[in-house]
Amino acid sequence: MQINIKDHILINKNAANIFAFIANLENDKQWRKEINETTMYGDAQLGVMAKESSYLSKRVPANLLELSCIKYTLNEIIVFKTLPSSPFYLESIRKLEKINEFQTKFIYEITFDKSIVKHGLGIGLPNFLIYMVAKVNMKKYLVKLKEIVEGMNERKSLF
Repeated sequence: MQINIKDHILINKNAANIFAFIANLENDKQWRKEINETTMYGDAQLGVMAKESSYLSKRVPANLLELSCIKYTLNEIIVFKTLPSSPFYLESIRKLEKINEFQTKFIYEITFDKSIVKHGLGIGLPNFLIYMVAKVNMKKYLVKLKEIVEGMNERKSLF
């Protein structure tokens, strides 16, 4: 069984600035609290591989996933998916839609195996509960991402 979560946020930056940040999975630990570390084996592009370590629980503090970029259009969309040999399925879709010159809609969608929750917690949870927790977390992540990306120029000017 897979869980699918999708949400969006308006970011007051142009798509190129946002895309450069979201396409590099090494930045994920800044806006996604469960990420310990991600290593990308090359620049964001079709076929690039990445290894992600995430904190699922005290029981599984460093879950490793290998991801591959399966879709890439510069400043528009990047999609990462686990390898077929992975014990758990995960797909991350990051899409940008230009609203105007200074505002972009970021659409974030993830699909993952429900079994990863059982792996992390040691017990299974009902689908509605997994969905609710993941949806709340996604909203927090989007707000954090917006805060980081919109503040990028301001931080640079401080130094």
